[in-house]
Amino acid sequence: MNDRILLIQTFKPVGMGGPRPPLELLYIFSAVTMKFRDKYRMTIIDTGLYNNDMRAIERLIRSFAPGAVIFSSRIWEADILHRLAGLVKTIDDNTLNIVTGELPALAGKAVFEDANIDFSIRGEPEKRILSLLENPESLHQHGILSRHDRETEYPAEEYFIYDLDNYPILPDAWEQVDIKAYSGFSNWNGALKRRLFLPILSSRGCPYDCYYCCYSRTYGKTFRSRSPENVVEEIALLSARYNVKEFHFYDAVFNHDINRAKEICRLIIGSGMDISLAFPHGIRADCMDDELIYLLRKAGTYKLFFGIETASQRLQSVINKNLDIRSLDAVIEKTSASGIITGGYFMLGFPGETPDEMKDTAAFAKRSSLDLAFFFKVTHFDELVKKYDAYYTLLYDTGKDSGFDDFSYFSIGRAIPGMAPGALDRTILSAQKDFYLDAGRLFRLFMKTSNKPGFFINLFKLAALILQSVLLAAVLKGRPEADE
Repeated sequence: MNDRILLIQTFKPVGMGGPRPPLELLYIFSAVTMKFRDKYRMTIIDTGLYNNDMRAIERLIRSFAPGAVIFSSRIWEADILHRLAGLVKTIDDNTLNIVTGELPALAGKAVFEDANIDFSIRGEPEKRILSLLENPESLHQHGILSRHDRETEYPAEEYFIYDLDNYPILPDAWEQVDIKAYSGFSNWNGALKRRLFLPILSSRGCPYDCYYCCYSRTYGKTFRSRSPENVVEEIALLSARYNVKEFHFYDAVFNHDINRAKEICRLIIGSGMDISLAFPHGIRADCMDDELIYLLRKAGTYKLFFGIETASQRLQSVINKNLDIRSLDAVIEKTSASGIITGGYFMLGFPGETPDEMKDTAAFAKRSSLDLAFFFKVTHFDELVKKYDAYYTLLYDTGKDSGFDDFSYFSIGRAIPGMAPGALDRTILSAQKDFYLDAGRLFRLFMKTSNKPGFFINLFKLAALILQSVLLAAVLKGRPEADE
């Protein structure tokens, strides 16, 4: 292996939201730099910034001539990963292909259907990458799966990072990222308030055990956080160095430790920084109080989303989300009344969910004070991984799109067994239409939005998406397979 390491973030558009700066790879880049200083030359490629143009990406790979390629991939990006892994080996069969991220955390050894994959890292990657580079002859000791491992196990606790303050993203690592390019994409947050944004990860791990969520498989169930001072120092440094005034928190449960969340806000307020904050990944509604709402707003928060999922108290228990539905209205109302654009994430199609329960969830969203709502299709990844082999075979037998995007929350024609996919698609579309066909809600959102041009652009995109879905539903209606 030579001294050049190429880090590739795969991206596949499956719904709303474009590519965002690759935090996981930036953390790996920084960890390797701190451990080995100038021993390795590294660079980062995001396939989303190249519109997955394989010819352009091939030229970059050939030009850099890496000894190892580290991929970070979501499970629905598997076809891109496999194509690129094959391309890397075609260029130089001695190059090591290493896969990290959500994909190996969920799919495990299924990725080794591809003989071009050498190693798979399940769980937090930094310590494993350092171990691999430090002692590549005894990889089995470092929690790294190779093609020759007989069993797939989740990573031991020792490989998770508890002293997060000592594993930062180095300021120089951001030189690998085209900040302006990322800010030009529509993303999960919708219209930006400022010209540029950067993502922040202030904690890792999630102590909750929600039925549909795969986050803890990568980052564990133990909540581990950076100190408030460390978080605010990073924001201040990035703001000063790159003139970025907007930051998006991508924590799984930013407010799990509510006192820590408040202290971060207080430090931002005390710093006098003129910045804007958003929480597109979603936060817990049951970890909010009046003081936190006030501090979030005063610290610059202009948009946040609550992960609500269902308005059925029965299903809240079944899926281990365990929100108290009765208390949600007050939290949503107070957050929205503070001036924060308030969104909600919902899912439809849980096992055993009745049509009336789906209607209740849609009705809850519509009558609430939410400014935004998104209705996703329930996805149980363990069931989908069983299809991995078939999709991989299709990819290499035909060379066409394999269907891995069927693993995403936006899949059409898929539902939990026992539920008609076509009927579920129409239910989701109906919920989305009913929520947004509300002049009062749209006017309130318009008044809250600072970026007025962005508001109209996103409104147009939403209308186009709904129209597209209506037309698709009309095409599928009457097809027997759509309702099976």
